[in-house]
Amino acid sequence: EVVSAPNERVREIIKAAAKEAGARLTVCDRALRKPGSFIYKTWGYHLALKGTYQAENASVALETVLALKRRGWDITDTAISDGFGGVRWKARYEFLSDNIVVDGGHNIDGVTALAETLAEETRPVVMVIAMMRDKAYKECAEVLAGAAEFVVASEVPTPRSLTAEEIAKAVRSAGKECIAEPDIEKAIDLAAARAGKKGLVCICGSLYLAGEAEKILKEKGILKLG
Repeated sequence: EVVSAPNERVREIIKAAAKEAGARLTVCDRALRKPGSFIYKTWGYHLALKGTYQAENASVALETVLALKRRGWDITDTAISDGFGGVRWKARYEFLSDNIVVDGGHNIDGVTALAETLAEETRPVVMVIAMMRDKAYKECAEVLAGAAEFVVASEVPTPRSLTAEEIAKAVRSAGKECIAEPDIEKAIDLAAARAGKKGLVCICGSLYLAGEAEKILKEKGILKLG
């Protein structure tokens, strides 16, 4: 069986591939997202994952479970409920403290999804950004800049990384105020000072950066989760 999100851009491609393989295709209905939960058809579940796109992801997971049940898998509603309620997705709109969130999205689809989620934030957003030079970083910088009040550009210790100055240039070209700070710990401190108690620090643009940020915050003793 094939289960697909209701993605119009690739629906016909998936439909053709499923037909060629002789597989049953289920295209999910639209899911309704609510704070901390989602509703799909007649089902409603608590959903631990944040992000505007997670209700759609959850609907795909639920339809996949239903497909497995049709094939004889014994999956209880309690197991489904526990799964949605306890799921974690590292570095995907993951809150490391009450006012620090990390997101490892590093392509245009990923950063667009992040920007859409941040658009619902009532707090001012201060970003720490690092990106790899082999990605569409100018386009990504433009999308991210549009979701932030202020940006601190940084870099990670790998040859693929753009320098903080290169990122800052791309962000400024997108019309957003930005300072460059190559040291990640200092960049986070600058962003936290700028955000204050009423703002949200968003550390994004690279999985490498997300990992480094988690280590730094753990050492500082302010990591919310494990």
